[in-house]
Amino acid sequence: MLDRDALKESLTLDDIKKIMAELGSASPKEGKDGQVIFQTVCHGGNSHKLYYYEHDRTFKCYTDCGIKGNIFDIVIAAKESQGFEMTFVESLKYVAKFCGKENLKTSSKYTKNNLSNDMAWLSKFNKKPINTKLKVYDEKILRTFLPYPHESWIEEGISYNTQKLFEIGYYMREDKITIPQRDINGQLVGIRGRAMRSEDLENGRKYMPLIINNVEYTVLTGMYLYGLNITAPAIKKYKRAIIYEAEKSVQKDFTIYGEESCATAVGGGNVSKWHVQQLVDLGVEEVVLAFDRERADILETDDEKAIKKKEKANFQNQKKLRMAAEKFAPYCRAYVLYDVKGLIELKEAPIDRGREVLEELMKDKILIESRSAGD
Repeated sequence: MLDRDALKESLTLDDIKKIMAELGSASPKEGKDGQVIFQTVCHGGNSHKLYYYEHDRTFKCYTDCGIKGNIFDIVIAAKESQGFEMTFVESLKYVAKFCGKENLKTSSKYTKNNLSNDMAWLSKFNKKPINTKLKVYDEKILRTFLPYPHESWIEEGISYNTQKLFEIGYYMREDKITIPQRDINGQLVGIRGRAMRSEDLENGRKYMPLIINNVEYTVLTGMYLYGLNITAPAIKKYKRAIIYEAEKSVQKDFTIYGEESCATAVGGGNVSKWHVQQLVDLGVEEVVLAFDRERADILETDDEKAIKKKEKANFQNQKKLRMAAEKFAPYCRAYVLYDVKGLIELKEAPIDRGREVLEELMKDKILIESRSAGD
């Protein structure tokens, strides 16, 4: 059996970077305190908010995902976000094989106490029924914020009335736009902050759960869909949903379509089984994944390496979208919006250019069907 502790301790920073690159993370950034910041492959996101602390070889994702753990935890989470189930033992073998450290076996002197401790540690990876009950926070915390819609969002296409409806506010102490997160029943299950300070933005802290008086107002995005407390009636009525990555996209959609808006957001680029179940329970017969554009244009160039890199990235993005849509395919018609006409820019959401562009993209939506076992 592989020695998990010896394997973890043997991994150099270069090993960690290679593993993360293999999992789909782009080149890491360096934090102001020397941390290494990777893309959030733990939940299928694209932002650099997954911090690696070399001194104790641990990771923490500073999004609503909130995962904390070692490289094995990250491998399992990343694989699950890509649609593959992986056990802890499989993650050990994956890391060991990738780094050429398959000879790090458990010592023959392994004691009964060692084994007992390891079994207790391993037990946390056993599959258990998912608890979909989110933590509910005290409504009084909302009094901390100024209840004013933000002018910059109005300029981006989110109306004053829409921001009021979605309770957008401002936290003066940290210079952040506040975005309350409510479940389908209207209970407060988290609060996200949109940073306005250049220091936060430069360090990859654009969107973060708020922490006030040592309380972290986080919500597990894999168990939660943003906006359903407002758009669920339309989703039930029209039996369709359009799924965005972020809260602002839902608000832009509502600004355009009002009470006919069927928008919701997954809080990143990953679709979980719970997301599927929540929308199936609402009776959807059609879903459209309207994720941010990740496809990079391949311009005329003689740099074959650059071309291959972009082609690989585009292929991975198409695969990721297909895998997300395939989770819905057994239950309803599942489509993806994939901008091949260059109507939106890199990192833009399909709604960012307004109604006309969104509806043009909808004309070309791609039907995704379940693959058979032989595919």
